Amino acid sequence: MKMDKIKFFWRDYRHSLVFLKNFILLNLIIFLIRENVSGQNPKSKTFSPYADYTVYKTNTSSYGHDVTTKIGYCPTGGQTYKIYRKALNFSIGSIPSNSTITSCTVSFSSGYECGNYDGTIKFTKIRWDFPTLFVDKDIYDLVSSGSQITTIAISSEQTYTSTLASLVQDIQNAIQSSYPYIGLAGYNTEELNMNGTSFSNIVLTINYTIPTPPPVTNLRIQSKTSSGCSLYWDAPSGNVTGYKIYVNNTLNSTTSSTNCSISSLCPGTSYSFKVVAYNSYGDGDPATISGSTSSTYISGQSLICNSANYTLSIQNCPPNNGITWTKSSNINYVSGQGTENYVMNSSTSGSGWVKATFTPSSGNCGSIEIPFGIWFGPPSVTISGPTEGYLGNSYTFYENPVAGSPTSFEWTLNPPYDGNNIYNYDYWANAAFYGYPGYFQIGCTPSNSCGAGSMATTYIDIYENLGLSISPNPASSEITVRVKQNTLNQSEDAVNDLNFEVSIFNMYGVIQSKKKYSGSEFSIPVNNLREGNYIIKFDNGKSVITKQLIIKH
Repeated sequence: MKMDKIKFFWRDYRHSLVFLKNFILLNLIIFLIRENVSGQNPKSKTFSPYADYTVYKTNTSSYGHDVTTKIGYCPTGGQTYKIYRKALNFSIGSIPSNSTITSCTVSFSSGYECGNYDGTIKFTKIRWDFPTLFVDKDIYDLVSSGSQITTIAISSEQTYTSTLASLVQDIQNAIQSSYPYIGLAGYNTEELNMNGTSFSNIVLTINYTIPTPPPVTNLRIQSKTSSGCSLYWDAPSGNVTGYKIYVNNTLNSTTSSTNCSISSLCPGTSYSFKVVAYNSYGDGDPATISGSTSSTYISGQSLICNSANYTLSIQNCPPNNGITWTKSSNINYVSGQGTENYVMNSSTSGSGWVKATFTPSSGNCGSIEIPFGIWFGPPSVTISGPTEGYLGNSYTFYENPVAGSPTSFEWTLNPPYDGNNIYNYDYWANAAFYGYPGYFQIGCTPSNSCGAGSMATTYIDIYENLGLSISPNPASSEITVRVKQNTLNQSEDAVNDLNFEVSIFNMYGVIQSKKKYSGSEFSIPVNNLREGNYIIKFDNGKSVITKQLIIKH
């Protein structure tokens, strides 16, 4: 009986051990899977040499170092030469020590011959602290005695890149040590065969993953209000504990969900948002997005035609400690002070305004003022256009709206002489003067849904063209030009009307002469013109007059 109990106990004990073993194994597998998945945040960094030694050996077996971009055989004059080698180390401490190195490459520029041919460059792995050797010969020998990493045949002047697979573990060991440096060297394998080339711009590129999460994806802003918004995103791959949300680079909240609501923002304000996934290893890379909250504004009629009551309302108003309404003196308050709806009226015409002032109850927004302009009654405009001109021309005038949103315009010309007309093209008009000179009023009467406003006016002086004669005609050696100036044109610019640019054209339109003259009478020599018909043009900047000229010798 006692033996049976022992057997049952032993059987149960073994079953328990198997269960415990399987439980531990299962959790170990889960842990390893999590660790493997969590290290999926790929990174890449490039490094220039921290220490760059170019050492050489001469044909007389002396050693030294130099500042040069050559490698291999290089003649120095006559029968003398140097053989250059390069020793480098790279400081890679900026790679996190918990990173996993996946690959690395070396890139450099080469191909400018300094020997008979370019040759082949061999990279070797050397101790990173080679500068402590101090002796040039020791460093020179160290370059070629290091273990080979890669060789690259140089064929032309270009940038070369080679993968350094055998250096991956060395880099992994280095970033986890107290001295995160890597030693690398290069020399020309055909240096003794008089081959050498240029060698510069050496860069070591290291690719790795870190166990922190990659950035979230598809970050977006939704449900915007005047005081907040919601952020949504897609979870990254790997092990994620949660997410940190920043507003304008200040931590706002943390969450384990793939969305969050942000409050206490200010209306109509632009913000930058940042979401950072994190796990037990630390923060991952951020994903960023910018956006603005909804603006708070006043809605209502901005054009009012009568004295009835009208309501203005604040839209998208955030929670606040009360609203203060102010107004212009021509507006009558009815009700709504302290609320979002303000009732008012006015019995006057012209411009008015109201302003709502409030302080949001959160968000450090300060006092916010929202103005709203109102026009009561018909519109008002001004006119822009020329103030003087000449008969035989037309001139354009434009209305400039002051307020009241005009929708139509009536243009007038006074006095209404025969041959002078004004053509209405809505917000502009064209005044044509082909009848009589004089002093004319241009008028524009604007209208809106409230009715017609006051007529705006401007004035224009219209002068006769200058009376101009040439004699003799036909002419042979010289003509005299006489100008009779319009007596209505008594402006201070009258003297400028007598400054002419005179051009003479043949009947084919080819210019024969051009010269400036001034005065009410002047002479023009024509003895150099062949017999025939010509066109002579007078231009004083305001008017152009053409005459026919006949030359006979």
